[in-house]
Amino acid sequence: MQVLRIATARPYKVLIGKGILSDAGQIIKPLRNYNKIAIITDDQVLGLYAKVLKDSLTRTGMEVCVFAFPNGERSKNCGILKEIYSFLIREEITRSDLIIALGGGVVGDMAGFAAATYMRGIDYVQIPTTLISQTDSSVGGKTAVNLDQGKNLMGLFYQPRLVICDVGLIQETFLFREGVGEVIKYGLLADRSLFALLERGEMEESLEEVVARCVEIKGKLVSADERDQNRRQLLNLGHTLGHGVEKISNYRIPHGVAICIGMAIMLSACVHNGLLDPIIYHRLLKILEQYNLPSTFEEAGLKELVKAAITDKKRLGDDINIVLCKDIGNCIVQRIPIDELYGFLKKS
Repeated sequence: MQVLRIATARPYKVLIGKGILSDAGQIIKPLRNYNKIAIITDDQVLGLYAKVLKDSLTRTGMEVCVFAFPNGERSKNCGILKEIYSFLIREEITRSDLIIALGGGVVGDMAGFAAATYMRGIDYVQIPTTLISQTDSSVGGKTAVNLDQGKNLMGLFYQPRLVICDVGLIQETFLFREGVGEVIKYGLLADRSLFALLERGEMEESLEEVVARCVEIKGKLVSADERDQNRRQLLNLGHTLGHGVEKISNYRIPHGVAICIGMAIMLSACVHNGLLDPIIYHRLLKILEQYNLPSTFEEAGLKELVKAAITDKKRLGDDINIVLCKDIGNCIVQRIPIDELYGFLKKS
C-alpha cells in the first residue's frame, strides 16, 4: 500500500492499494473516537461495496447508517442535498460523528458539501470507487452542487480527513473508460512517462502506479494553491469547454468523456494558434481513439459551446481563464477576454 500526504491547511493522507476497503474500519478508527458513521453513496455502489464497508466498520465497534441516492450527475442538485441533510438529522448525526463518501465524483461532491455545511462542518472521509474519482476528484477538498444554470456553481473547499483508494474497486466498465480522460490530463500537465504508458495501452495492469502518480501531481498543485487562485487552475485543462459539453447534453455525456472533447478542442486550437507542435495533438487523438473516447462534439456548434462555457465559474468579469498546452509538461493558465474566446477556438 502506498501512502501519500497532502499538505493543505489541514493535512491528510491518501492510501492507495488493492483490497484495502475491507480494512477501512481499522484504518479509520484511529482518526478519532467517532460516535456514529454515516455512509453516503448511490444506488449502484450501494449493492457493490456498501456491505463490505459497513461490515468493516461495525467489526471495530462503530455504529453505522447508510443513505443512497440515484446514480449520476443529475442527482447532484439541491433537492438531493436536502434529502441528505434530512437523513443526517433523522439519524441524529452530530459534530462528533463522521460522514464517509463511498462512490464516484458525484457522491464525493455531495457528501463533501453536506459534511462541510451540516452543523457548520463535520469530519468526512473519501472512499472513491471509480478511476476518475481516485485519480482526481477525491483529492483537493473541492465540494460542489450543480445549479440549473451550470455545473458546480454552489460549492466550497473542505478537505477530507482521509482518502482511501482501493484500486481493486475499479472495473473495466464505461466508468473505467471515462476516467481515462483525467489520466490523460495529468500526463499532459506533468508526466511524459504517464502519457507514454497510456499510448502503450498499459494502464489496466498499472492501476496502482497510475492512481498514485495522478494523486502525487494533484497533491503538489493543491498544496501550493489550496484555494485555486493560481497554479491549481492548471487542473482545468479541457474543463471549461468540457463543462459546456456536459451542460448542452443535459449531463448525458459524463464528465470524463466531456473533458476529453474539451482537451481535444483546446489542443487543436493551440496547434492552429502556433502554440503547440501538431505531433502532440495527434498523439492525444490516438490515445482517445485507443480508448474509444470522442474528440469532437457534434450536438452543437462552436458558438453554442462557447456560450455554455462562459457561464462556467472560471469566468472573471469580462474575462475567462483557459488552460493552454505548449508541450507535455508545459501548460499555462491564460486569461483572455470573453469576446476573444470564440476567435481563438475557431482556428481549431
